[in-house]
Amino acid sequence: MDVYKITYEEAVQKIGSKQGRPVAVEALWDGDTQGWFLVMFVVVENKGKFEEHYIGTISLGNDIRLFNGTVPPYPEAVLAKEIGLKLERKYGLDFYFPSPIQPDDDCPRWLDRDKGISCEDCGKLIIPTDSPYLPKEICYNCHLERERKERITKDVPDDDGYALYLHSDGKYEQLIYCSKFEDIPLAPFIKDHYEKVDTGNGIKILRLDSNILEQLLIDMEKALDEQIAKYEEPELDDRLSKFYYIDEIEYKGKKYRFEIKFDDSHRNLSRLLRSFADLQNALNENMEYVISFKRGMTYRDNTFLQFIRKNEGKVEIEKLFTAYGNLLDEAEIRYTLDKLESFRCLSIKGNHVLIEDNSSGIM
Repeated sequence: MDVYKITYEEAVQKIGSKQGRPVAVEALWDGDTQGWFLVMFVVVENKGKFEEHYIGTISLGNDIRLFNGTVPPYPEAVLAKEIGLKLERKYGLDFYFPSPIQPDDDCPRWLDRDKGISCEDCGKLIIPTDSPYLPKEICYNCHLERERKERITKDVPDDDGYALYLHSDGKYEQLIYCSKFEDIPLAPFIKDHYEKVDTGNGIKILRLDSNILEQLLIDMEKALDEQIAKYEEPELDDRLSKFYYIDEIEYKGKKYRFEIKFDDSHRNLSRLLRSFADLQNALNENMEYVISFKRGMTYRDNTFLQFIRKNEGKVEIEKLFTAYGNLLDEAEIRYTLDKLESFRCLSIKGNHVLIEDNSSGIM
């Protein structure tokens, strides 16, 4: 997603170019496949009628920020609030920012605010959803928060997912994340290594060093040569060109085109070719592959581990009681800590809990 933003001076210039008296400035969330951004409008009263005019857009990053923990707070919201409050003071208008903490495109416009209701949990003004699958009395973010709390209290199982990393000198770079082991492009070639991993409960790590990767490269190249020999150019209809997704990859000096949106065989071969290239780079850079996954874990277990990691891998037990005491009683918290200690994910030393698993840098 491109980075762009409006300045206070630009906002003043645009407002000044509109006829009428400025009565409100809106900051409203919108989004696309890349992530969330804020759009700002000015509402002016002109000859007894209200008019809305676009001021500018603030976009400062994509949704990867949700996974690396850099938001919230969203920098878009910080900048919009700064501009909006300055405009409020300058013009004596109403700065309307109904969702300043979390992105939400279900909030009413300033002119439609009388049609909104207050979210029962956070108080934010929203237009009730018409979805039969979502509650109407709360916003979507609060709905997700209720679900999160329910998964903690009910100790819902959560041991799905496989993350593949490149590792060197204690640093990890995630390549892919798959819900099932079979979805990893390398899966057919590393099945024997995977089955040798300890079957006990906890966070499990499969490490593939250079010796394993060298043999893996040979096996993958053989499989690729067999599949490339059967390769056929994609048959594309020009009338549907905007719906296709073409991936072009070079292999052994020849370029191949794959339509990976609708053609499963092309998509699988494309993924395998890119995994092969990643593997070559890993060997050239003397890196190892690391696959991280879980067994016997619950959502509550994972939440506790994430909380401890965010506190530099060590917290006082009392801090966990403070964080989760409104959802769990003391017995449930101590049971979870004892279970994680038995899984060798953490250790309890007096009044402190310490991360002990060897995946602290990657999960």
